[in-house]
Amino acid sequence: MFKGYISNTIGRVQWTIHTQSSFLIPYLEQISERISRKVKEPADDTLLTIMRKDRYKILGEFKVFHANEEQTYLVKMYKYSGLIQKVKQLFKNTRGFREFNTTYVAAMKGVPVEVPVAYGERKHLFTKEFYLIIRKIKHACTVREYFRSGVSPGERRDVLKKFGKLAKTIHDSGVKQDDFSLDNFLVYDDEAGERRLILIDFERVTIQTKCLSEKQRIWYLAKLNRAKKHFTNTERLRFLLSYS
Repeated sequence: MFKGYISNTIGRVQWTIHTQSSFLIPYLEQISERISRKVKEPADDTLLTIMRKDRYKILGEFKVFHANEEQTYLVKMYKYSGLIQKVKQLFKNTRGFREFNTTYVAAMKGVPVEVPVAYGERKHLFTKEFYLIIRKIKHACTVREYFRSGVSPGERRDVLKKFGKLAKTIHDSGVKQDDFSLDNFLVYDDEAGERRLILIDFERVTIQTKCLSEKQRIWYLAKLNRAKKHFTNTERLRFLLSYS
């Protein structure tokens, strides 16, 4: 179903994992068990660090050494705490699967994203927990953080142009990001030193077959325009010219 991915049952979790990340298989059972345990016990752990948690989701990170370098991965665990929620999810795809699938489909449509390297489900009487493993990009920051960092005018112009082109690509691909804000785009330099921008956080993303209508585009661009204090009128115009 997903090109480049394989299925593997590890412990009580059914995983879908990218072949290039199969070296993570020995860690997956440890990760799922430890993050599940930390729902109730915030015990010390040398492998997994919990960054944030609430009633429905836990976000953590872990590091592994591979190909002569340390690599960092984010892990999200989704859970349904109530019986009604557990019953409802039996009749539709889980939140974790929807996020994985929409990210994958967006990538297939040519949208620059970071597709999760693995997706897992732990099943009992009901599906109880869902996991996403995502590679953490080194030295990346959000677009908001980037424009707050005091970069040079030339760098601002370059990123604004790329940002406008990326926004157009997203809308031409039919991707609807409900939280279309500066915090859901990452800026980083790739291994060749080229500056890249990608769309992140697919929890509230849907994808339609056709490109977005003019009305939809205006709605999402208006959301970006709320960050007025970060940009001059000239910069906003430069963004729109790159979008058009």
